[in-house]
Parts: sequence; C-alpha cells; structure tokens
Amino acid sequence: MSKEFGGTSLIIPKKLDRDHHLLAVIGEKATKALIREYSGDTLSIPKLNMLKAKLRDIQLLQDRESGVSPKELARKYNLTERHVWRILKKLLKR
Repeated sequence: MSKEFGGTSLIIPKKLDRDHHLLAVIGEKATKALIREYSGDTLSIPKLNMLKAKLRDIQLLQDRESGVSPKELARKYNLTERHVWRILKKLLKR
C-alpha cells in the first residue's frame, strides 16, 4: 500500500465499490477490513523510505561481512562506492 499511496492521504470508502482502486492494490479481503475499521476516515499513508534505507543498509553490511567488495555493493544497491563506504562507516561506529 505504501508503494502505491505512500506520502498521501487516502479516504476509505463507506461502501465497497467493485471498481475502487484499493481492490487492485490490496485485494478484496484487506479492502473490506479497512472499510469495516476506517469507513469514511482519511488515513495518512507513510512512504517508508527511511525504513527501506535502513533495511538496505543492514543487508549491505551483511553482504560486506560475507566478503562482497564495496565496488560490487555499489552495483548491487545502485549506489556510489563513496556512499557505500559512508554507510559502512556509520554502521560500524555503533
């Protein structure tokens, strides 16, 4: 849901309309649950960018500890080598 609606407000319908865009994104069961719980409410949907970056950084560190070079990490995570070193330095200070 964050991928589709992240960073926006989403008005939860009061009734399930067969062509509502929520059905395509999260499916019928989840849409019905949202309507039961939040009918008519406006929800702010987070983007989750910071969480995604933290998860990426943890995986990057695990890859490095298993022997992957910074150059390979940069390619794998679509980062510059310099940024890979910055991430590693930050994580290793903890």
